Amino acid sequence: MDFYSANSVENWTQNKIIEHYQKKEKSDRKRTLDRIKKDLQEVVVSPDFDDARRNKAKRLLIDERIGQLYQIHSMYQRTI
Repeated sequence: MDFYSANSVENWTQNKIIEHYQKKEKSDRKRTLDRIKKDLQEVVVSPDFDDARRNKAKRLLIDERIGQLYQIHSMYQRTI
């Protein structure tokens, strides 16, 4: 969750977040997306983050692109 503390909300783009997690965790795409989702959910409820960060996390969680990426990957996994 260090990404969300160390970066301003303007830098919280889908590509930057995914890139950060992939470098840090070196795991497959599904695990990376799962970890991002869980961490964003924690940011939303954590008193350690200010309102701007919590609101940005909420927007990212409901952003169709992240949801679509997660769904596409889940559908792909089922076909394997």
